[in-house]
Amino acid sequence: MVCRRRHCCDKIPNALMASSSTSASYSRSCKYDVFLSFRGGDTRKTFVDHLHSALQQHLINVYKDDETLPRGASIDQSLFKAIEDSQIAVIIFSKNYADSSWCLDELAHIMKCKVERGLTVLPIFYDVEPTEVRNQKRKFGEAFAKQEAKNVTRAGIWRKALVDVSNITGWELKNIANGHETKFDMHDVLQDMGHHIVRGEYPNNPEKHSRVWKHEDIKGLCFGNAITENSTIEVVKFGDIDALNLVKFVSKMKKLRWLSVSTLCQEGPSYLSNELRYIDWSYYPTNFFPDTFIPKKLVFLKLEHGMLKELWKGDQELPHLKVLELSYMKELLSIPDFNGLPHLQKLTLVFCTKLEEIRPSLGNHTSLEYLHVFSCTKLRRLPTISQVKTIKTLLLTGCHLKDGDMPGGIGELFNLENLNLSGNSFSRLDFSFQQLTRLKILNLSYCKKLLQLPEPPSSLAILNVHRCKSLRTVEDYNKNHNQLRQASFPHHWSDKLLQLMLKGKDIKNGFYLQLEGLDMAKRFQPCLRRRSCRLELQQNWCNDFSGFLFCFVIPNLYGMTGSISISIKSCGTDYEEDMVWEESDGDSDKHTFMWYVSFGSLRDTTWWDQTYNAISFKIESRFYMSGFGVILAEKESRSGLIETSTGSSHYTPMFEIVDDSAYALQVSIDPFKHVKNENGTSMIHFSLLHLDRAQCWRSSHSASSNHGSD
Repeated sequence: MVCRRRHCCDKIPNALMASSSTSASYSRSCKYDVFLSFRGGDTRKTFVDHLHSALQQHLINVYKDDETLPRGASIDQSLFKAIEDSQIAVIIFSKNYADSSWCLDELAHIMKCKVERGLTVLPIFYDVEPTEVRNQKRKFGEAFAKQEAKNVTRAGIWRKALVDVSNITGWELKNIANGHETKFDMHDVLQDMGHHIVRGEYPNNPEKHSRVWKHEDIKGLCFGNAITENSTIEVVKFGDIDALNLVKFVSKMKKLRWLSVSTLCQEGPSYLSNELRYIDWSYYPTNFFPDTFIPKKLVFLKLEHGMLKELWKGDQELPHLKVLELSYMKELLSIPDFNGLPHLQKLTLVFCTKLEEIRPSLGNHTSLEYLHVFSCTKLRRLPTISQVKTIKTLLLTGCHLKDGDMPGGIGELFNLENLNLSGNSFSRLDFSFQQLTRLKILNLSYCKKLLQLPEPPSSLAILNVHRCKSLRTVEDYNKNHNQLRQASFPHHWSDKLLQLMLKGKDIKNGFYLQLEGLDMAKRFQPCLRRRSCRLELQQNWCNDFSGFLFCFVIPNLYGMTGSISISIKSCGTDYEEDMVWEESDGDSDKHTFMWYVSFGSLRDTTWWDQTYNAISFKIESRFYMSGFGVILAEKESRSGLIETSTGSSHYTPMFEIVDDSAYALQVSIDPFKHVKNENGTSMIHFSLLHLDRAQCWRSSHSASSNHGSD
């Protein structure tokens, strides 16, 4: 099977605890559920660390040599003993796996244990084909040949192990070697792995399993005499299950450590295990957790659409809690004292519409890295956070905070990288950006009363002041603000902003600019067409100019998702030029988008030919565009443009060459793909779409809030 890049770690729970039978005598005696065999340099940061983390999060006991190996132990014997003490061996083959004699010895011992001990072996082929492993070909074969020359006596054992393991059905992971995109599709990998872990010697008795995930097993446990006290089950995920029996079932789980519930219940549990490390509960039905619930070991707590007024009576000491996410908790009146949450790293509060205060103790926290507050419209008291030096992401959005409501000390958060204050009602920012030297993203969209924008730091890569209709003053930008890669602005700042971005020091990687109105688009006339256009090229065009500057007219932003694809052809095979664009009354929410693509990013393509005298372009997208055009951007000698590159920027719009031939070139851009929030959604796009949805939500529930929209 081929696993391609998708959001995977979010899907892990469904796959992780799936179950099937395995060897009874072997599985019950195992110290480890999973042994990971891998070549660290190839896969540790891009795949193995994420697989390891996902397994650990769901209480799978994993042996990973760089984390589990005891100090001073004999490496070979410790590893071999760990293989023998494992139920499953997962071998992650990569191009340089066979370049390590240690990996090959590990593999040989794994295959020996498969035969002699019943060890389950699951291979993963990471950017290598199974046939390359089986026949020792290409890069994998070159690596093996080096070790074979050094270890002639062991080479035969290794070769047999490689042949045997490559004949086992495994997973082939393609095109995932991107260190910045860390979510891979491990769904199938973890599902099959879970098959071999869960059932042990009781394949037909789920009440004796440590983890219960399958719908039919849970349904059986929630009915009849099965609802008895249970000290075996540690992990449970509930979906569409009878609510009354579900609550009774949970109340009987004395050793429960991992719990996920997404069922509407009429009453809450009478008991929750104090062994719980992970809780994800949607529609928790009562105002409080049970009095006996003292979750000292809790690490992750996520509640959605619940009825809790407060999490527990009085303050609790939760020394291990790292993640607290509370969303759509419409009855929530208060949140815990942060002095009792010393290791909290992530706090999310979304649509908690009765919450009025965040405890002042937040201001003394020393571990918090991520704070997201969205549409908590009664929130008026926010603590000073100048001492929370660890914070990197601060999102206070859609709360209608007025002048004086903002938390003090934002300007002193020198580790801050992402600041989103969109959808608020202040007229000014009462802090300076001078100390925020690591800030990369600033979002002030839908701050409709904002009058002035202070000079942002020179480190800024993304700036969004979309729908700031009162903005009148923008502090002067200068040559130091040359890292800007994406921007969204009112139309009257378009000239200055475009020139600034064209002078950027990382110009080779391109940029993306969104402007309200059509002022800039009109300057492209008569070059602006509907869906296709033709560009005449003067002699020596590739030396006198630095790149293509594309212009798109978007009549309406709603529904704008996905990438923009442009096909480029040379004269003789070109597209028919479309009709000239004209402004129409139907352009109700007019926006102009500018996208710069440097020649430097195209010179290595097969299509590139400096002798072209004309080029035609055709555009495709999932959303409607009423106009499209392209011009050449001039070089420094004529316009101040300098084409240089300081290396790959994480904040450059995702640019991809989709197809390349001597006759045609297809390129695409996904403006928001590189910047993701925790749910995998673009930070900027989140503000454009979700704030409008919040506006509609408040309009239909106006009685629930005293703070209307502007």
